Amino acid sequence: MQNLSRRDFIKSASVAAALGTVVAKGAGQATPAPSPLTLTHTSGPTRLTADFAGKWPRLLASESDIAAVRARLSRLPSAFTRMIPPDDALGIAQDESTFSAFKPNGELAGYEILHAAWLALLHRVTRKPSYLQAARRFLPAILEMRDTSVVIEAGRSNGDLMIGHWLLGVSLYHDWLHDQLSSDEAQGVRTAITAQARAVYHHFNTRHSGWSYEQNHVFIPAAGLGVAGFALSGTEAEADDWISCATTFMRRSGDALCADGLFYEGVSYFNYAFHWHVIFAAVQRRLTGKDWFGGQPFVGVEDFVLHHTLPGGDFAFDFADWGPRKGQPGYEKPWHSVPTRWSVWSLLGLRRFRGPNPTLNASLRQLLGRDYSLQRVGIFHLLWSCEDLLASPAKVETPAPAYHHFTDHDVLVWRENWSDKNATALWLKCGPPEGHRATDLRRERPEWKPNAGHAHPDAGHFTIWSRGRFLAGDTGYTAIKRTRDHNCLLIADDGQFRDGRYHAFDGVDFAVLNDIRLREVSASARGVSATCVLAPAYDSVHTMNSLERRVSLNDASQLFVHDRWTSRAAKELTWLWHTDEKPESLDATRWLIRNGPASMVLIVLTPFASITVEAAMVPAYTGTPDRNPDWRQRGWRIVLTTTPATSGEIVVAGVLNPARPAEVKAAYANGNVSFLL
Repeated sequence: MQNLSRRDFIKSASVAAALGTVVAKGAGQATPAPSPLTLTHTSGPTRLTADFAGKWPRLLASESDIAAVRARLSRLPSAFTRMIPPDDALGIAQDESTFSAFKPNGELAGYEILHAAWLALLHRVTRKPSYLQAARRFLPAILEMRDTSVVIEAGRSNGDLMIGHWLLGVSLYHDWLHDQLSSDEAQGVRTAITAQARAVYHHFNTRHSGWSYEQNHVFIPAAGLGVAGFALSGTEAEADDWISCATTFMRRSGDALCADGLFYEGVSYFNYAFHWHVIFAAVQRRLTGKDWFGGQPFVGVEDFVLHHTLPGGDFAFDFADWGPRKGQPGYEKPWHSVPTRWSVWSLLGLRRFRGPNPTLNASLRQLLGRDYSLQRVGIFHLLWSCEDLLASPAKVETPAPAYHHFTDHDVLVWRENWSDKNATALWLKCGPPEGHRATDLRRERPEWKPNAGHAHPDAGHFTIWSRGRFLAGDTGYTAIKRTRDHNCLLIADDGQFRDGRYHAFDGVDFAVLNDIRLREVSASARGVSATCVLAPAYDSVHTMNSLERRVSLNDASQLFVHDRWTSRAAKELTWLWHTDEKPESLDATRWLIRNGPASMVLIVLTPFASITVEAAMVPAYTGTPDRNPDWRQRGWRIVLTTTPATSGEIVVAGVLNPARPAEVKAAYANGNVSFLL
């Protein structure tokens, strides 16, 4: 997703320039001719149940649901203090200049339209005239879209994302304000929705190349199209076709995601994108009775959130395209100094529509107990509130055990315990970027073209957290994806797959990726260990017969990383370790890593050619990664290289938080490591 200003959406000239789109005047686009990839929409019944046919509001809440929210506000006002900010925080003061923050220069971006829906819901619940007045200020910009529809050029801009947001926001706006608008105004809003929905439907039915079902550039506009269809079903003849089309794409997208609960793009894109699946499935179940919440991509998502939230609750295991990008808060600050904040929209929806369970409750308690922003839009906090968790004691109800193996993606997560904010935790990854199931799914769906644009070539990468700090970390969101920016191995200075590109996995055979895996996985309260099968992650030109990494952490204090390889030609291997603060050399084979109250001594136990410490300069994402990668330092890296050989091993041991770091030593003999503490 590229950065676009909030001015980039509404007026046709801006749309054409900013999004690289073709703008068509007039709401009535002709029905497109079928293309080679037009999908047969077999979504099943889309007819609304009798409870909702011809009635509004209906999408996320009926009138009785709104009344229930109003009653909860009256009964438990303190539980909703954070959910309904004061008027000045919403920018709804009577002064028109205050509202200009939401409508810069008379234009309205697709993302910002969700604020219109939020104000509409606040008026529906509280009946405060100021909310209605502020919501109505969005109306002229919405009505401008009656005669302008946008043809999306996939892959060239974020127009598909902005239209998805626009359709969701305006559909909810209409749902909650339909009886507060004049008949002409309401019809004008419906005409604007129809114009944009036709554009998205046209996009989905005339594409001549494959679909990246797992990409938010597919499922965000599809979800927006589906919600628009549900909003206008019964009043717009084409609406059921939109629903059918959207349901097909959302089903195929869901099948490509989270087979084991893990969201392969990491925390940042989970926050940005996953709730679109929850919103679509919620509207679908409410209005048709069709229930997807018992299957993929929803089952196990709470395990992903719970186990990836680090002890203390302020940070998460960072992988894939994680962290602030240029223009976002924290981009200019020191690395790992800005807390990670989860969006809880998805978890609230899962609890509402699938029901609570200990892991889901634990995830929500852990997150809602922090100072979490509502991202200026509190729609889902208000409708899907879990005040029973907020009102009860703060002690987190956590399921045992404190470790989890995400078997489809082969990601292993372990922590010392659930109760101590200073606990040690480890994360290890060695699997295909989109999971093992993707190999079979590609055979079933030949039109699926996996993108994996936000995944990184980082098989064998591990992260270590202790006493509230990273001791072995990651380098976050980057433009050019490189194995060098992770705690991985290089072969003859080459990274994995075809790294050095934004899309590191483009054109890579998924059957080969499927052979990257964890084996010999063992986890208990005392420790964790696993073997990474790494040879398939590297280009065949390196003629590796085998390459394996064994990672073990015992008693939250003793770490072992053992790499072994054989090859048909002599190869030099490079071993990498990333940390936030500059490591200190204790002697030729020992390094002291400090980060706040946490520390670790690393000991290299096998021969090597060289070992150095360098600034971890990475190509940070700027929106033009191939032309201006914006090189930035994100911590430091230890770089160890071996002498070229056809076989060999690298053994590194570590002791976490030693009382006397300078005295920590170790020996390696006959495959065993012994410490002298």
